[in-house]
Amino acid sequence: MKKAIIVLALSAAFTASVQAACVDIATDLGPRSEGASVTSLQNLLKDSGYLSATPNGYFGPATEAAVKKFQSANGISPTGFVGPSTRAKIKSSTCSASQAGQAPQGSSSKPYGVTSPRAGEALSIGKSHKVSWATEIKSDYSIILEDDKGVAQGFITSNQVGGKSFTWKVGKLSTASGDKNALPGTYRIRIQKTSSGATADDETSGYFTIAAQGLTVSSILPSTVAPDSNSVVVLYGSGFTASTFVYLDGIRNIQTSRLFVSPDGKVIVFALPEGVSSGAHYISLKNGYESVENAGRIRVEERD
Repeated sequence: MKKAIIVLALSAAFTASVQAACVDIATDLGPRSEGASVTSLQNLLKDSGYLSATPNGYFGPATEAAVKKFQSANGISPTGFVGPSTRAKIKSSTCSASQAGQAPQGSSSKPYGVTSPRAGEALSIGKSHKVSWATEIKSDYSIILEDDKGVAQGFITSNQVGGKSFTWKVGKLSTASGDKNALPGTYRIRIQKTSSGATADDETSGYFTIAAQGLTVSSILPSTVAPDSNSVVVLYGSGFTASTFVYLDGIRNIQTSRLFVSPDGKVIVFALPEGVSSGAHYISLKNGYESVENAGRIRVEERD
């Protein structure tokens, strides 16, 4: 009888241990993440032999290195970022079927849900998009754009109070070094309290894409100019940004001076450099993500 009781007690203890070991992380984690979800991740990595440091709830370089080891061992690209694939692998390897339906760790503390942009949605650079969430935020907050590795690219807005939406000119960001434009790619947004900074319990959207309008030129005015730096040319078209460069006769050949780009990306103005030879020259355009080798021609002629 005593033997049976001991066996049952050990069995119950073992079952409780297995259940406690279930790690189901609700949010993506990456460098600078903090909170209970990070601690759970670190405990798993330490128990599995990937992490030697003591779990402290902060996602630092040691945790990132340990995540990369875990990912490599499980056939996942070793980015060091705990995204959907890594979270799913952690869950499947630590949680039993009966635990799979339980609420993920960190899911109960989120007071609102991002409703737009939606996962998989494509947004066009320069267009207005309403970032929205289900419940009004009472405290101060900031909206951050993060890349597909969870690395912050800049503020969509900061130090906002109240409201359930913010209208964003897609791609426009502010950083400590000034304003910049996000390049086309895969991103998500993070809504965080301005006072506390990023934590593992911040609300994040699903991953969406930012796409650029194609670089096109529909009109060139004037079509004939003098060979000096006072000659200004206006291009009408689409897809022009603050990172658009205009060249003559090929990318990186004769670079012109960009003078103006319209906010809607439909007009760019440039000046010719000194010493451009007389004759016909074709115009080339280049952004950080796209180039057009021959977008049209201008003629350079000496004036009387």
